[in-house]
Amino acid sequence: MDPTEVSGGVAAVYILGVAGSLAALGFLWLEYRRRSSWSAAASAILAVVWSAAALGGWWWGTARWAWAACLVLGTACGIAFLLHWPRARNVLASLARPRTVWIVMLVAAPASASLLAWRLNRPDNAPFDPLLLPMERKEIRQVHVATDRGRLLPVFSLVIPDTAQQYEQAYLAERQFSWRIIRTGDPDPTYNCHGWVFTAGRFALRSEDVEAILEDNQYEKVDEPQPGDLIVYRDDEGRILHTGLVRSVIGNEIVLIESKWGPLGRFLHGPEDQPWGENYAYYRSPRPGHLLPVIEDAAPPQSSLAEKSSDAPSTKGL
Repeated sequence: MDPTEVSGGVAAVYILGVAGSLAALGFLWLEYRRRSSWSAAASAILAVVWSAAALGGWWWGTARWAWAACLVLGTACGIAFLLHWPRARNVLASLARPRTVWIVMLVAAPASASLLAWRLNRPDNAPFDPLLLPMERKEIRQVHVATDRGRLLPVFSLVIPDTAQQYEQAYLAERQFSWRIIRTGDPDPTYNCHGWVFTAGRFALRSEDVEAILEDNQYEKVDEPQPGDLIVYRDDEGRILHTGLVRSVIGNEIVLIESKWGPLGRFLHGPEDQPWGENYAYYRSPRPGHLLPVIEDAAPPQSSLAEKSSDAPSTKGL
């Protein structure tokens, strides 16, 4: 699940579980005290407030979980308001009393919040993988790159449809990245994030082989990044998803990253403003630069660490 969607889901948990339950208890108390006029006025006000919040959230591009939760509560309050009037009760005879709505809300709100919280915490909710664009790998035979220890790694390029530009625009708008990133390169199937870092954009590299590069080229983790350092994003199991370069560090607090987003464009962004989550670390090597030598007409590559663990390389983190 996308980090933005996860944050919206967390907001929905609080809106439904806390605000919904408190509202339901408050209205049940008014009904118990026979304050029907107060209950009608309060339900009308809350119906307007929650509906306006839902409309505003949708208009401003808030995560759909959050504004949908507001819409649910606004609808429930609106129905309860209508049920204070005889004609509406005749139409909705099955819900003849507002008390029925509040009882349903009291049960449904925390139940929905619990279900959503469970969904957000499922193990399969890894950081969102942006590579939904249909594509395939095109192997470049007899061309490899070499690590400092002489390990040969395969290279490839990507084959993507002509709609890549439109897909990217829709993706960035939907995920609300547009105002947090700066474009530095257009979609290009020649290379991916690793290929941009280690081959200057000549080829694409497999995520599985980056671990070998880190080991062979003496990369070590550092706590305080500097311009030129490598940033590596991993999933919850430690597998590498994405790489980029530190371009600027301001006051040891503001860090600016440049990276290629799979088959999409290349962007400047904050460490957290990308689709691969917040499990990242900075690396530095004593060698000058990150580029690997390109070996043409080379023999088949030696087995990498990734090849020993999996016969079919993953496409995650391209």
